[in-house]
Amino acid sequence: MTGIAAVFDKTGHGPCRDSLERVINSLKLYGPDRSGLRISGPFGLCWTHGGGYFPQDQFERQPLIVARWSCVFSGHLVYRDELADTLGITPDRLASMPDSALFLAAWQKWQQDTGEHVEGEYAAIIGDNESNALFALRSPTGAPPLYYHDTPDRFLIACIPKALFAHGDVPRQLDEAKLADSMVLNYEYNPGCYYQGLTSIRSGTMVRVTATDIRVHGFFDVRTAPEIRFASDEDYVEAARELVRNAVGQYMAGPDIPAAHLSAGLDSSTVVVTMLDLLAESGRGEERIDTYTHVPEPGWDGRAYGHLRFGDESPMVRELAARYPQINPHFIDCADAPLGGGDTALDKLFLLAEQPPRGISNLHWGDAINRRIRASGKRIALGGASGNATISFNARGLYGQWFRQGRWLKLWRELAADKTPGFRFCGVYSRAIAPSLPPSVTRTIARLRGLAAQSGWGGYSAISPDYAAEMDVDGRAEAVGWDTSYSGFTDAREMMYTMLQRGGRDEGAAFRQAQMVTSGVLTVDPLGDPRLLRFCAGIPMDQYLRNGNHRFLVTRMMAGRLPDIYFSPRRGRQTADWHYKMTRDLDHFRQQVAEMKADPDIARRFDIARLERVLETWPDKTPLSHRDHPDYAIAMLGLGRATTTARFINWVEGKNR
Repeated sequence: MTGIAAVFDKTGHGPCRDSLERVINSLKLYGPDRSGLRISGPFGLCWTHGGGYFPQDQFERQPLIVARWSCVFSGHLVYRDELADTLGITPDRLASMPDSALFLAAWQKWQQDTGEHVEGEYAAIIGDNESNALFALRSPTGAPPLYYHDTPDRFLIACIPKALFAHGDVPRQLDEAKLADSMVLNYEYNPGCYYQGLTSIRSGTMVRVTATDIRVHGFFDVRTAPEIRFASDEDYVEAARELVRNAVGQYMAGPDIPAAHLSAGLDSSTVVVTMLDLLAESGRGEERIDTYTHVPEPGWDGRAYGHLRFGDESPMVRELAARYPQINPHFIDCADAPLGGGDTALDKLFLLAEQPPRGISNLHWGDAINRRIRASGKRIALGGASGNATISFNARGLYGQWFRQGRWLKLWRELAADKTPGFRFCGVYSRAIAPSLPPSVTRTIARLRGLAAQSGWGGYSAISPDYAAEMDVDGRAEAVGWDTSYSGFTDAREMMYTMLQRGGRDEGAAFRQAQMVTSGVLTVDPLGDPRLLRFCAGIPMDQYLRNGNHRFLVTRMMAGRLPDIYFSPRRGRQTADWHYKMTRDLDHFRQQVAEMKADPDIARRFDIARLERVLETWPDKTPLSHRDHPDYAIAMLGLGRATTTARFINWVEGKNR
């Protein structure tokens, strides 16, 4: 856990030390063990730290000042040995070298090109006393957040908004446009930042600031990854295996075996099996890996939303553990815990993340699992969150691509080869035709079919239509090319880019930081390793989709390594017990909606009558479509998001009781 912040005084008078002391105090939530403050010319840098995740953490002492450069760094680096070798740093020196010092050494060599050479999950702020410029950058994936506030006299930057407000003269006012966009799930505008006058830095981006201007440079884009072409299909499989092995290996070198989040999906299971391989190769094959899986609590009715979805992933995980006895599975049902963890837990997340969550369904069990991991003595957990956009990318954008290119025979052959029950024929419309239609047409068709999730924000959001019109949420979504009807893609690489790099990915950065603070566990994602990202973006798209198999790469990678059931078209549905939990707490939700209605400022933003109607007609079983409840998506998604967003607004304005 690390907190970083900096001030660039453009006037030449130098930063105010008293102001920096307040910033340090605000950052101690994110790093309570050690802190540092240094002023170097026009730059004031602040750092707080709570280590213990990696061996090199014990050597961290920041801010760093070397020659013309001053620096604060948050996060961690991977492939340290290779980077040190390139920089001419000996193994003996590297052994006691923290990531911040290694990063600054890299910066001294490559400066503004450093992001293209340094790998990991990190954010950094660098001051240059020679050119009177400040630089800030975030890694392509898993990066801690950075926000800034700019005026003619100074530039303020920090890993969290409260460190900017700590200066005392930065207004703490909600950004109404951002709030409205978030209510219709459009996160393209200023992702992760909900305050006027503050700007977030996107991942894979570097910002250069001088006294006269700000320049933003994206140094990572999967759409421009170099093409990779091999002689045979098997070469792609072997290369992918090796990249995953190397990425997982970055977290397996220490004496403590990390824990792992394990589901019934192909991604996390690939990570766990790779961990087992690495342990065996290092002579530790008898040691066990603790895995953690969320399961529905007793009382759930067994129903899960979505075609071929199931809610209890434990049978598949148990089958995997039976094949590999070194897996020590733990199943977390969060029995009796409220959805989202309850109001107190939400308020704590607001305090730490300073934004509303995208949804509340997974908060309670994610936190419960990480707390169990920490109680076991471990500090790091491996997951596979980026797998859907890398090794198990389904490339369904190819269907729309073939349709638009007139390659209809190819399209029909692929659709006909797909043996997924219920998709062979309807796939012609949903996969190929719908992405090519105007969004207004697909929304109308979706409404007629009763598909709320594809009928535009009106199907799943409880935003007031009048407020949505006032805030022009449709116009802004259209301006940034965001389809609120989720009708699909006509380009496979654009689909991968959307999954990896558009605003929705950055929206979760502050929550990852907050959950790390509350649990003391760092969850890392080796399937988001930059080398793996570049590889997966550069290979032919038919390595992901061929002969009806839209998990073509990962199924070949893991053939014979996973039980056959893992390769079935059925997929797990997390928090399938949401209806059971919400039903138990209906009185609380009724009270929340009543309080929203009683506050005119809150009520104008939400469709209160619709929320009341859903509560009055609450379904007696988990609704799976409009046949179970005409407003099933509001029951499943909209109600929780609306009440949580209202609570966040009240938290910012000091109204929560």
